[in-house]
Amino acid sequence: MEMVDVRLQLPKDIIKAVQTQDAQLETALWQKIVLELYREETISFGKAAELFGMTKWDFTDLLKEKSVPLPYDEDDLEEDLKMLKDAALW
Repeated sequence: MEMVDVRLQLPKDIIKAVQTQDAQLETALWQKIVLELYREETISFGKAAELFGMTKWDFTDLLKEKSVPLPYDEDDLEEDLKMLKDAALW
């Protein structure tokens, strides 16, 4: 994946709010950006999991840990039920 360096100035209060050691600050901020892009549906579930270097199952666990909801509506439920019926699992 091609990466681009970005310079960003932030108030000290924001840095303190992240509550991490300086060595881990870049990673912590990067993860917060990826989670927010996913939450806003700017990037897909699969892309966010890939950016975190996680399996989809592990990323699901991370979303639960961070209280980020999985978008799942009635259409998704109907599609899942149809798939289960077609597979004779329901």
